[in-house]
Amino acid sequence: MSKVKTIALSCIAFVLLLACSTDNEDGNNTNNAIVGDWVLVSRTVSEIDVALDECETFVVLTIQENQTLFSQFNTTAIPEKCETLAFFQLTWEKGTGNQYNVNLGNTLVSTIEPSGNQLIERVADNDWVNFYERAE
Repeated sequence: MSKVKTIALSCIAFVLLLACSTDNEDGNNTNNAIVGDWVLVSRTVSEIDVALDECETFVVLTIQENQTLFSQFNTTAIPEKCETLAFFQLTWEKGTGNQYNVNLGNTLVSTIEPSGNQLIERVADNDWVNFYERAE
């Protein structure tokens, strides 16, 4: 898988994770656990820590209450090679338990799960796990 495609899929999956919602006992949406801005802080592949590339350190995942998510650069001062990254808008939906499904059209991209101030994204059909923290 090309590096640009891998980064794009990671960004998409992250965005979807943040946009997921849950219902409380009163039937009201309580999206606050995932809605907001998130930054990728680490990754494992086959349970082994893998360094993030330079471009990934500039990306912010935004999860919205309207069940969409997207990635963008957090600054305009990024390396020229990063400017070629393509970002996609994804959708999210409640999955099972505390998990949410992130989709591109009808295709599952990843599942996301909030855990305190962290989001855990498991990329579909892959052994990648991305870890995000809330942006300050």
